[in-house]
Amino acid sequence: MFRSIALAALAALPFLVAAQPAVAPVCPNTIPHEPILMFDVNGGTLAGPVDMQLTVYNDGSARVCKTQSIFGTSDARFTTVTPLAARQLVGDVAALGAGTLCDLDDFTSDVPTSTLTILRDATDTRARTFSWTGPSGNYGLIEQRLYAFIHAHFPGF
Repeated sequence: MFRSIALAALAALPFLVAAQPAVAPVCPNTIPHEPILMFDVNGGTLAGPVDMQLTVYNDGSARVCKTQSIFGTSDARFTTVTPLAARQLVGDVAALGAGTLCDLDDFTSDVPTSTLTILRDATDTRARTFSWTGPSGNYGLIEQRLYAFIHAHFPGF
């Protein structure tokens, strides 16, 4: 009896080991260019569909792009800010609650969904993502700070 239990346990061992999640290797960060903030706005409006995305990296690289299909226009821009300014943006939205806010299911007609993802400044990172429709409360303050960054660093966008 004991032998059959031991054999069954040994036979199951390869399956248990295979089911364990793989541990990510610790790699040197030879190219410090990791995203620390991603903000996108996507959906329908009275003026037609809109799709906009801002990505900010820990080295200060920042990219914003927008498409409005009703007018057939698109715009994509790239700039570099100081790494301190990039981290300050993340710190500002975190201070406004970005690290703790949850999805806001506030149905608003003809308003696109905004989604914000903040990431830790590392190669192996965790992220916090949440979405909202209609800028209210802290969601509105966060959106205001993000658009202030866009207008300051991408003039005329």
